[in-house]
Amino acid sequence: MLDVVRRRMRLIASMTVIAVLAAVFVTIWLVPPVYEAQAELIVNKPAEEDFSPLNWDTVVVNLQLMSTYRLLVSSQAVMHEVLNMNPDLPYTTRQLSGMVDVEVKDNTQIITLRVRDTDYERAMEITRLISRAFKAKVAEIMGADHVTIISDPNPEGSREPVSPNLALNVLAAFVLSLGCSLILAFALHQLDDTVRSADDLAALELPVFTVVPHVDMKDAIRRQKMKAERKAGEKAYAAH
Repeated sequence: MLDVVRRRMRLIASMTVIAVLAAVFVTIWLVPPVYEAQAELIVNKPAEEDFSPLNWDTVVVNLQLMSTYRLLVSSQAVMHEVLNMNPDLPYTTRQLSGMVDVEVKDNTQIITLRVRDTDYERAMEITRLISRAFKAKVAEIMGADHVTIISDPNPEGSREPVSPNLALNVLAAFVLSLGCSLILAFALHQLDDTVRSADDLAALELPVFTVVPHVDMKDAIRRQKMKAERKAGEKAYAAH
């Protein structure tokens, strides 16, 4: 196994290096960076007119409704309202829904809304609009304002792209190319029926009658020149 790797080391190394360089090139120059904006909302049933405090039953009902609210945030109805608020957005309602990621934290009434876009300012704008459209839609459906926006996207926040991930892409390219090159090396080894040594014949259970030693051509030429020079010197000496 190690012998096969040593024989095909040039192939394995070249494939791996080319794949890693290609991953770096594609990640840096061809794939556009994607930015993420985030907002947090809390969904809660408002207190009754007598201002009685929320009880446990009310909290349980709210938690059971969280899956419904989660689907409503990225629904076509909410995205349609977003486009009504800003008709200049270059997306359809379906495209907007695909850009939204909604997370409901376990056993809480907090919804985290994330929007990814190739433009950070536009991602923040879409996140703000979705928060307000969702708030208005819940008030329309439930007949009461159940949604409070805890935090809007922070314009001063980190503007580092969330993708593509250069380190991850390079690591993936290295692992995949190394695996493929090893598979190719062993496949070529299995297809190669060239006999290079007595050990190859022994592996085939064939007898070895004789072995032709390896001849270094440079060393052979040097020896021939030295022999010719020596003969020329002997002839010159004999002539004197």
